[in-house]
Amino acid sequence: MNINWTITRPMMEREGYLEEYVAFWNARPEVNKIWASLYTPQLGEQTPEMLTPEQRRQVSRALPELAKRYPKLLMPEGVGHAFVKSDTFQNGGAAQKAWGQVLAFLKGALS
Repeated sequence: MNINWTITRPMMEREGYLEEYVAFWNARPEVNKIWASLYTPQLGEQTPEMLTPEQRRQVSRALPELAKRYPKLLMPEGVGHAFVKSDTFQNGGAAQKAWGQVLAFLKGALS
């Protein structure tokens, strides 16, 4: 069995939660791998689940360290960096530009 874990802001607000979660699932013999991702909001979304930029940085530092102690946590090199760079939803950026291009294409294709 593989564990698919989406990390949200409430999880980051509880001291020691990341390690507690990984330790619990790593100890279970039926678990093969633990996959981690960060909650990814939709464009313009403002919800309590969204991680702050500082929380993203915390995750990017914590998970590679946890993967050294808990071998079932899959954390390929460089993934932490990707967690920090995935902030275009907060400041526009590439995601906003891509959405505009999709809408323009659909408008032209469906007219």
